[in-house]
Amino acid sequence: MLLYTTSYAFSRVGGLASMNVLIVGFGFVGSNTGCLFSEKGYQVHAVDVKPRILDYVKEANVVVNRVDATNLDSLTEVASKVRPKIIVHTAISQLADLFSQTIKVNLLSLANTIEVARKHDARLIYLSSGAVYGQVEEKEEPISEDEPFGPIHPLREYDLPWAPIYCTSKRMSEHLVDLAHKIYGLEAVVLRLGLVYGQGDSLFNSGLTLLLRRALAKKPLILSYGGETFCPLVYVKDVANAVLKASLSRSKCDVFNIADERGYFMRDVVEVVKQILPEADIRLGPGVWPSRNVPIPRGVISWPTRRMLDVSKALNLLGYSPRYSLQEGVFEYATWMQRNWSLYSPSVIPFPDDQKRNI
Repeated sequence: MLLYTTSYAFSRVGGLASMNVLIVGFGFVGSNTGCLFSEKGYQVHAVDVKPRILDYVKEANVVVNRVDATNLDSLTEVASKVRPKIIVHTAISQLADLFSQTIKVNLLSLANTIEVARKHDARLIYLSSGAVYGQVEEKEEPISEDEPFGPIHPLREYDLPWAPIYCTSKRMSEHLVDLAHKIYGLEAVVLRLGLVYGQGDSLFNSGLTLLLRRALAKKPLILSYGGETFCPLVYVKDVANAVLKASLSRSKCDVFNIADERGYFMRDVVEVVKQILPEADIRLGPGVWPSRNVPIPRGVISWPTRRMLDVSKALNLLGYSPRYSLQEGVFEYATWMQRNWSLYSPSVIPFPDDQKRNI
């Protein structure tokens, strides 16, 4: 029995490929990925316990099932109808105050997904995070996929409280994928993502989303810190394209970094926002953005190093290349946010109190 029976089917004119795709986790990244596969002609199904059906999803040919992926029977029932040959796992939880929930969602949903992939001889694309590298040695060279993992504790002022839990769950998940390949021969690709932004982002008071929200609401953001916070950004449509390329690659089991080909500091991001929205009053001082003792619920950034991700392996073996510059990505995101302002308006999602942070 399905845990939930609600599904949403949005039809689009166009031929569909014979290969079925199952997206496990239909949030920010999952929905954009599903829409790209649909655009390319695949038959796309998705599962999520609380799916967000946004405007770009309604224009795609995607069937979304309201199903809890941590329930193996529910996920198996959907997969038996879909018979997927490609499965993309994007489901995550990042709740510091609910340790068990983070482990349950991030690990159990993946374990169930691996079982389903084995049964249907499907290729698995697992979306991990560049945060798995932890507190690596600071040097000029970007982080390659074979870089030894660094420590994740003790926390520094810009590390979010949930960062060690999230990082640990991602490292364990990658081990599960690797074991499934070695023991069962499961074909799988792991993508370690940078900081993803773009349409559908639901972290309303975090990072670039916060900057754009305040600019569009014509509210200033004046801080005495934050300009030197490092951001290995990647636009969500570039991530979706990387997933598509990974699904088509010949790799039997491999790991790839996915980010922009250069990293940015928050001061760079602010300048781009001001170019696109000239009336924006955003000023950041030097130093990093603290994650604690400031009234931003999730902090703005929690990246464990100032080193960018080396994406040369993905460029060479997957044919991945970011299509969106930071300016193009921010412009498209700002345009989409303005069009969907009812989701982002401070009357719906209030801004955090920032009086204590003003210069």
